[in-house]
Amino acid sequence: MSETELLGRMRERVAFEAFTGLDDGLGGLTRGWRRMGCGWAAIEMVAVREGERTQQKIRPVRYRLVARKPDGLTPAWRLRWRNRLLGIRRVEDIEGRPELVLLQAEEEALP
Repeated sequence: MSETELLGRMRERVAFEAFTGLDDGLGGLTRGWRRMGCGWAAIEMVAVREGERTQQKIRPVRYRLVARKPDGLTPAWRLRWRNRLLGIRRVEDIEGRPELVLLQAEEEALP
């Protein structure tokens, strides 16, 4: 599916998170994930990759998303979508649409 086709499917609510310093309430900082913005996205599953880790098969699910681009977005951020965490693997601008971004993401285990 092309980016243009995905635009009409921006029906999924996502939250963008960055790993930053958070106020610990005692005058110090602690490191953690902080919400940097929310918005609508079009999401499609791309592939399931099979790997081997400690004699256990794992299958990270990969996704492709089109969303409005929050300020400061980098591949170090992650997304929360439904009950999933998606690590951003690639960020690409969409030609002619500077307010939008194409993301490649991979499902991560919930803490």
